[in-house]
Amino acid sequence: MLHTRLEETHLQVVRRATSTDLTHDLDCILDALDQLHNMITDDGMSRQADISDRETISLLRDVIYTAQETINEIEARQVTQMPILQLVEHQEKIG
Repeated sequence: MLHTRLEETHLQVVRRATSTDLTHDLDCILDALDQLHNMITDDGMSRQADISDRETISLLRDVIYTAQETINEIEARQVTQMPILQLVEHQEKIG
């Protein structure tokens, strides 16, 4: 049940990356992850799970991978749009 909601929301966000509901979709993913975390923490997951630990970990890794790739793309785009500035050590004038 929770697994299905998390997976469906994750897939919707990936498919509708340009949607105006993107913030809502991301909030739904965070809510589902928070519920999952609470279930795991309270040890309720083992009693009412519709998914194995292995499947849960696999799904979570998919979410993490997709999020990390999205972050990398955003940061790469920002790097190409912004001038590259480098800090240099201050040199005192001699003489």
